[in-house]
Amino acid sequence: MMNQRSRRIPNGSRWVEIRSSFHPHDMNGTGGGFILRDANGRPLLAEAFPTNGFNALHAEALALRQTMEVMIEIGEENVVFCHGSPVLQQRMAPGAQIPSGRVGQVLLECFALQEGRTMPEITYWPRENLAAASWLAECGRRCQQRCRWTGPWPPELEALF
Repeated sequence: MMNQRSRRIPNGSRWVEIRSSFHPHDMNGTGGGFILRDANGRPLLAEAFPTNGFNALHAEALALRQTMEVMIEIGEENVVFCHGSPVLQQRMAPGAQIPSGRVGQVLLECFALQEGRTMPEITYWPRENLAAASWLAECGRRCQQRCRWTGPWPPELEALF
């Protein structure tokens, strides 16, 4: 596991790794998943969930929004959100034009969730650093149900930590 400095996480901060799963020819739909980690990188909470994305960018935006909603729900607003979509990062950059349509609507919802909260940053990480979150997103897509773990972890997931 990379240390938090190499991932641009401020010392002492928790972070959440987020991914989506989208396969255009699969009838199972799309899914998302995340892992909340403590300041030392230990997993605290993992979740897999279905989404209804119509393309990969929409699925990634939906996974981010769902994760933000869960973090608010459990009182973990002061975390760094790390996702695997460089295109999503471009769309969310200050001054970027918000696309019209469904993707734009989800991004506006993400910005609204941030408003008035201490959510410090939403940042891009290379997908290879998000293997555990990718596994969870695949579970959410295939199973089309929400699953949450606080430990013990499924062996397949634990192997990716």
